Amino acid sequence: MDIAPEWDRELMEILASGDLSPLDGWAPDWMEQVAGHSAHEVRTWIAGYAALGAVGDYTVQFSYYRPIKEYIAGFGITTVTLDAAGS
Repeated sequence: MDIAPEWDRELMEILASGDLSPLDGWAPDWMEQVAGHSAHEVRTWIAGYAALGAVGDYTVQFSYYRPIKEYIAGFGITTVTLDAAGS
């Protein structure tokens, strides 16, 4: 299975936006078809960002993504901070 860097980047953009509602239509089976064996990690990212959103607004301070064909994986990392209290 080939990697899907466009899909990975779309996921990271949605997570950074603070509006996770576009992910509501992403069925687990479909995510596994697109993300392959890394779909469990995608669900972990979604859970983490949902938890952040439940606390308040957040801002992605740093985002990096690199597709690595040799590993049949995309490597992504973000750093996120919660915005000022009361937002």
